[in-house]
Amino acid sequence: MRKAVVISAAVLVLAGYRAAGDPMRPLLTRENRFPEPLRAEVGVSYAYLEYGDHEEAGHLGDSDRQELAPYVRVALAEGLAAWVRAPYRRWKPDTGTGTDGMGDVTVGIDLRAFGDVFGYPYIVPHASVQFDTGDEAEGLGEGDTVPELGISVGTVVMDRFHFIADGSYRIYEHKENIAMLSASLIWDVDSRLSLLAEVRGTTEEVGQSKGHPGTFLGGLCYRVSDQLEVAFYGGGAKNAPQDVIAETRISWSF
Repeated sequence: MRKAVVISAAVLVLAGYRAAGDPMRPLLTRENRFPEPLRAEVGVSYAYLEYGDHEEAGHLGDSDRQELAPYVRVALAEGLAAWVRAPYRRWKPDTGTGTDGMGDVTVGIDLRAFGDVFGYPYIVPHASVQFDTGDEAEGLGEGDTVPELGISVGTVVMDRFHFIADGSYRIYEHKENIAMLSASLIWDVDSRLSLLAEVRGTTEEVGQSKGHPGTFLGGLCYRVSDQLEVAFYGGGAKNAPQDVIAETRISWSF
């Protein structure tokens, strides 16, 4: 974990310029927020996942996983951004010894295919590849290289309520592909503070009951300065391995 902390700190120290864009706030959908061309956003997130003792959790049952994930997002052109996320994970069962190491690195791209002159409504197709760099047996990865294709559609009501819907498709080599439908609601309380509610359902069938996983999140984002934004998320899932989901993120635009 010390290596990941050092890398994360270095990424943030390098961001010493004037802000040029806002970070995307939701976790499950894509928002119409992009850095200016040839500018970037860097940051780091910390996530905590708790797995309960039930059939959906499989070998991860009665354990927790922590993740420290630096990321970089760069605007290649107006409304076109590429990004990479490299998590370092620690998995710890309730009994026995835990493991830590590199998780699954993900590389992706977001495109604003349509955006009204006011910034909404908008359409943002996105694509990514999650590489099999984490050890699945040690609870550090998914055990598969997974391409994902999706599209987000969003709008704004009364200049402060953001509604976003997203349909995505994950392509697996060793198991059934998964379709996901997600939605986000963002309330701009003022120019700095935003509150979020998000939900996701998937076609994946887990456990003997063949239930479909659902994820529910709430959160807040606070703009500390023109460059710095902090965000906090928390929630849970149904018919899914994880019982508790908590995440915090620091983003710097320059």
